[in-house]
Amino acid sequence: MNVRESYVRECTETVHMLAKEYLTSPFNVLEMFAGSGSIYTKGFVDFSEKIIGYELNKELQAAFEQNITNGQFIQANSIEKLMNDEFQRDLIDSNINIISIDNPLGQYNGDFFENFQIMDHIKNVIPLNQKSILCLNLVKTPYHPERHGEWINRRSEFFRDNGLNVNLDAAVNTYISLLELQEIKILDYRAVLREKHEGIDYYYMLFVVVEG
Repeated sequence: MNVRESYVRECTETVHMLAKEYLTSPFNVLEMFAGSGSIYTKGFVDFSEKIIGYELNKELQAAFEQNITNGQFIQANSIEKLMNDEFQRDLIDSNINIISIDNPLGQYNGDFFENFQIMDHIKNVIPLNQKSILCLNLVKTPYHPERHGEWINRRSEFFRDNGLNVNLDAAVNTYISLLELQEIKILDYRAVLREKHEGIDYYYMLFVVVEG
């Protein structure tokens, strides 16, 4: 039996709450992994002026534009843009103040795992000289770990914890420390449950108010 409980609405509501407290409107969103926008990104539509969605798969453009009525779809490899430090112009031109990285869970694009390699270059997508909100996926407890040995090993290395079930507070501290190492100022943060699988709180999101 595959039972999932979604709390994605609570996630986007938390972003809205933090935006009202810390940011200056309008609220403009950049999503590095847009997909079709049907599950999570559409939750930004009601309180944002603009949503820029980067997505490698051109076939998802029509669905994205239908789901994200204030969106702009850009076909691009967002990971390459990040690692080549090519986002700052986009951030300035679109007045971005909410950055979402809704990456695939597990292993993808060959040797990428969750957002682990992305975090090494995260400063490249933080707007300079302003407050913004960074939205990150945080997998606490992968399900079906027997199918993903290499992923679990990489999780153990990244979190310095048991990759099968990391301590939530310790995982949050891992991300906060990585941001601070890149001299990103942390103003506030929230870890919010995004999804349960068969009663297990396996998937969270971490929302960090930062100043670049």
